[in-house]
Amino acid sequence: MSEKEEYKNNKIENKQIDEQNKIPIKGYHISAKLTYFKLLEDYYFSKRNDWIKVNALTAPIGKDFQSTLDLCYQYCNNENSHDNIDKSKIPLLYTNLSIEDNERTTVIRKPYFLDHSSSIESSSSSSSSSSSSSSSSSSSSSSSSSSSSSSSSSSSSSSSSSSSSSTSNNNNNKVRIINNNSIIKNAIINYQILTDKYLLYKHLFNSKSKYQVPTYFINRGKFENKLEINDDDNNDNNNNNNNNNNNNNNNNNNNGIIWYLKDPLLNKSQGIKLFKSIENVLEFIKTNENKNNRYLLQKEIHPKLLNGIFKFDIRIFVIITFTPNHTLVYLFKEGIVRSTNSPYKKGDITRESQLTNFCYQLEINPDFQNILPLSQFEINNNNNNNNNNNNNNNNNNNNNNNNNNNNNNNNNNNNNNNNNNNNNNNNNKIFNKLKNATKDIFLSLLNRLNNQGSGDKISGWSLFGLDFILDENENPFLLEINISPSTFQKSPNNVSSICQNLIKQLPIITFDKIFNQNNQNNQNNQNNQNNQNQYKIIENEINIDGTDFIQLMSKIKDPNFQDPNFLGCDLELF
Repeated sequence: MSEKEEYKNNKIENKQIDEQNKIPIKGYHISAKLTYFKLLEDYYFSKRNDWIKVNALTAPIGKDFQSTLDLCYQYCNNENSHDNIDKSKIPLLYTNLSIEDNERTTVIRKPYFLDHSSSIESSSSSSSSSSSSSSSSSSSSSSSSSSSSSSSSSSSSSSSSSSSSSTSNNNNNKVRIINNNSIIKNAIINYQILTDKYLLYKHLFNSKSKYQVPTYFINRGKFENKLEINDDDNNDNNNNNNNNNNNNNNNNNNNGIIWYLKDPLLNKSQGIKLFKSIENVLEFIKTNENKNNRYLLQKEIHPKLLNGIFKFDIRIFVIITFTPNHTLVYLFKEGIVRSTNSPYKKGDITRESQLTNFCYQLEINPDFQNILPLSQFEINNNNNNNNNNNNNNNNNNNNNNNNNNNNNNNNNNNNNNNNNNNNNNNNNKIFNKLKNATKDIFLSLLNRLNNQGSGDKISGWSLFGLDFILDENENPFLLEINISPSTFQKSPNNVSSICQNLIKQLPIITFDKIFNQNNQNNQNNQNNQNNQNQYKIIENEINIDGTDFIQLMSKIKDPNFQDPNFLGCDLELF
């Protein structure tokens, strides 16, 4: 090899090394008030010097994710100040202003909160709520109306760096249309099968999931599955009538069954109506304003009670990271117990004592604090169970003869020792049940998620909140799945900090995983790659907990991360 050829090869190799060491400057635009997007900006974006806030409506965007990333590499992070960089030229790679749907294009709406004020910018903006995603119906309508204008407006785009996007101004509501694979997505393709309760429960019903609440599907005033009243329902009603006849002090229907009629697209306890009988439900859905709607009719699960008084449910968090080559599901190793502020009474259809949504309870009582970490609930629950067991043992001992006292005392000591030894295992008993339920549910759903029939190579991540209720035997039942779940920042610190820790740990399995996957794709021959998406729920594939997590961070060698509080990780890959 001649010196000239060797010099040329070394130059190419050095250039490749330089490219690998470069950290691109990426643009983001977060417009939110209390959602997890705001926490993500506070704990991640604002602490990085390779992310710069840009205007999502005007920042350059490539025709696909790789071309947008290539634009970012034009501005690489170094020791120089960012003051000399023209921020208007930094490409947009992530925003929560996109309307996520299953179309070939994505709509970026104007901010619904002013960047320097918490006031709402417009009524049309506020109606979309603080969620990154609107309902499937509203998203589709927005997308179709916007898409119709994209063909005409895109032709007028002259800049190559933003040739994939267009801007329209209808009714003073400025939006931008971009290719749906040009930035990091906030919602996985087909996410509506999770968040539309009708579609979700159709799937659970058809798959005969043991985690489904007994449900009837009502569409346009008709039941889609056979309506049956179990003997248990009739027995409860008969017992209730007998109790009312024998006890004048008992309230009517104190032991009766409650039926929940739910609008499948509404959240925060909106669209939920409570009934004491099927007959009342039938009367309601036959009215003109309701006869064309979809509803879920669900029979009440007799719940386990918090402190034996309050109804509660449990929120757990799931993160899905998706690229053209994989779909990975992570579960956060902590949950939140959300309860009512009014005591539960069987058969009582008072909303305050039946609906556990934190935002709803907070509206009723601004001082509401009846919420706690799942780990604390498990400890308290185990202590109560152990105390009850000890009391039962003591009662049995008192009934025995004096001759057996010594033996009984020894048995008590053994029982107490066994209880102490089992405490650690039992402290995760409920969480493990929820983990198994989540794993079972997502295993049956994954092949329907991230189904990119259009062939677009889409990358992104989604955060979901799963709400479970426990029956009297501590069996979990799934109530619903929420996208853009609450971060409980108005709750006590031991609860609000859970969401803060979740968001601090989130980037390691979202942004970093997406960038690493993209780099890996570039190193391989993409023409020979299998485009089939690999769906995975792999338990403990990577242990990023404690020291292992610190080692993982050292492997990434990211000099830009400056948050000393980012220690340890509680996210577990299924």
